[in-house]
Amino acid sequence: MAKELPVLRESYKAIEDLSNDQYRFVVLTSTGVRRPNSETEICLGILQNAPAEGEAAVVMELGVSKLEMNDAIGVGSWVKAEYVDAADAGKGKDASAALAYARAFVLEAADAEDDLATVLLCGPVPAITAVPWQQATVTTKNTADAVTYTAEELLGGLILRDPSGANRSDVTPTAESIVAAIQGVVASSCFEFEIRNTADGDETVTLTTTDAKVTLSGDMTVKRYNSRRFLAVVTNAGSGTEAVTIYSLGVLPNKATEALYGVVAAGSHTTTGGAATEDIEVTGMLQTDVPIVTVQDNGTNNVTLLESKAKAGGGNITCTFSGNPGADTIINYIVLRALA
Repeated sequence: MAKELPVLRESYKAIEDLSNDQYRFVVLTSTGVRRPNSETEICLGILQNAPAEGEAAVVMELGVSKLEMNDAIGVGSWVKAEYVDAADAGKGKDASAALAYARAFVLEAADAEDDLATVLLCGPVPAITAVPWQQATVTTKNTADAVTYTAEELLGGLILRDPSGANRSDVTPTAESIVAAIQGVVASSCFEFEIRNTADGDETVTLTTTDAKVTLSGDMTVKRYNSRRFLAVVTNAGSGTEAVTIYSLGVLPNKATEALYGVVAAGSHTTTGGAATEDIEVTGMLQTDVPIVTVQDNGTNNVTLLESKAKAGGGNITCTFSGNPGADTIINYIVLRALA
């Protein structure tokens, strides 16, 4: 039987009718509490009474509480708020696929939908996510036509694409499918992927989109013998309003017969910060050299490297980040020079 052990309970104004929402999650606003509007909102706690609009709503924010569940959910599960529609939201839902939004831990199970489980509330914290670390899955495509990639293929990290006889304009997955494929997704979730052109003729692969909610930034064409890296950034993770921007991060030749390079410099650099663009001094570097830069530690500001290139006149690598990198972002670099 579900039980309770309150640690912190407070009263707030119910800004909508919550008379059918006892023992469900609620969200705090500047004027009071209400049902969640999505499964990605941060919940204040669990409603303990059944107030009408304008009445006092008692919310347990910390402690052991009863929670109405949306399904049979076992002991040891993390749960978040379910969202079905504006009138049906706030039941406990399994959060194993989106732990960034978990708000409670199940102590006594629910056997079916609408059963009351006993849960231990964890404190309301921002939904925290990082670049989705994934196991690499290499996808090979040799279709003699345009190809529409799946979100899983992009998340796999590497697509080997043979255009098979002509230039191809391949298509991104929809923003909705990309957002759905990222566990614990929030706005700013991101991942990198690479498309390698494996053509045996002079054929190109160009990444395009048919979804208005997917924005493409930069040169999207991959020439023969080249690979191009991309950064996909979720700019809106809301249900029905998903949006993604895909940035081109540049290219490198991937076949020795196209260009042969030697390493002329390598090192590590800690940023000084102050602006999103910063130069790394590399003695003897030429404007025609090719820098390869990776982020070892993205620092306090949690920045992403968007672009790196040789500075006009040589002697420096110009790095462009997603924001001010601060004084503690660490990047590694090597500089390649075409051999005669």
